[in-house]
Amino acid sequence: MKKLFLLLPVMFLFIVTASAQLISQIKLDSTLQNGYQRLAYGNMTIAGHLSEGKKQGSWAIFFPTGQVHILEHYLDNLKNGLYVQIGRNGNIQEQSYFRHDTLHGQLLKFAAGGRLTLEENYFMGKLDSLRKVYYERGAIQEESYYKHGQRNGTSIWYDESGNVIAEYQYLNGFFEGVQKSYYPGGQLKSEQGFILNRQHGPAREYHSNGQLKTMGDFVEGHKHGKWVEFDETGKPVKTTTYKKGVEK
Repeated sequence: MKKLFLLLPVMFLFIVTASAQLISQIKLDSTLQNGYQRLAYGNMTIAGHLSEGKKQGSWAIFFPTGQVHILEHYLDNLKNGLYVQIGRNGNIQEQSYFRHDTLHGQLLKFAAGGRLTLEENYFMGKLDSLRKVYYERGAIQEESYYKHGQRNGTSIWYDESGNVIAEYQYLNGFFEGVQKSYYPGGQLKSEQGFILNRQHGPAREYHSNGQLKTMGDFVEGHKHGKWVEFDETGKPVKTTTYKKGVEK
């Protein structure tokens, strides 16, 4: 029964927050007069300036207590400028910027206590430049670069201790170049080449002591040529030959 009671506040907060986000998108009554408006909608309140039927300037959405939940800015009924979402505890949950109703600029998301969980950058609605994701305790989890909404360049993933566990290269959203993974201690675990999202070129896998585990080559996504497996001392234990992915 305790679990049910613990879930209820979370569910209620989610429902209220979701409702508030919908309020900011509703079409206002066309009969409303120009000037400042303060309107009830369910258990929430929205307020802002109206001119010729269009939202202009700052608009706010309030909890039933009167506390601000969402603050956003408009130009001719389109979001334009700063957007801030605030939780019941007073902490900022999300902060972003819009241009012509489209995400443009930095977006930040926060957990309870103001801890940063997500950092993104947008250019006219598409991810652009550096994106960072954080673990629950605050350590960096992922750093990736984007261009025109797609991964471009290096993406790095970390464990909660800050060790690199994977380092991938992208071009227009596709794997391109050498992709690497690591053991928790930082030793190289694997490295493999890609061209346009297909495995191509040398592939190597390593034991945790640094000795080679497997080595071979890919051609256009298929194992090709001689592949060798090694034990932890570096001694070859098995050799297999492939032709376009088929064992010979």
